[in-house]
Amino acid sequence: MIKKVFLNISRYFFLLLFLGFFVSMNFFNHVHLVDGNTIVHSHPYKKSPAGTPMHNHSPEGYLLIHFLSEVAAVSIAALIIIRLFLILLYRYRISESVVISFQKFLNPNYLRGPPQVEY
Repeated sequence: MIKKVFLNISRYFFLLLFLGFFVSMNFFNHVHLVDGNTIVHSHPYKKSPAGTPMHNHSPEGYLLIHFLSEVAAVSIAALIIIRLFLILLYRYRISESVVISFQKFLNPNYLRGPPQVEY
C-alpha cells in the first residue's frame, strides 16, 4: 500500500520537475559573458529594453551554475545507462539453474578433494 502511494506521488513529482526544467530551458535561457567566457544557463529573469538579462551573478554563482549543470548532465547519462542495462538484463536473462551451476563452479568449496579415511 505504501509503495503504491509512493509511486503515485513520485510520478507526479517527476512530471512536475520535468515540466519545470523544460519550461525553464526553453523560455528563460540566456547568456552571460564573463572574462571572455560564455556562460549559458536558464532561470526566470527580467529583460532590459535591449533584451539582455538585467542581472549579474557572483563568481561563486557562476561556479555553482557550472557544477549543477555538470551534475545534471552526468546524472541523466548515468540513469539512462543504468536503465538500458536493466532492460538488457531483463530481456536476455539467464535461467536460474544456469546461474546456480555457474556459482557452484566458481565456489572453491565444491572443488575440494574427497575426505580421507584412516584405518
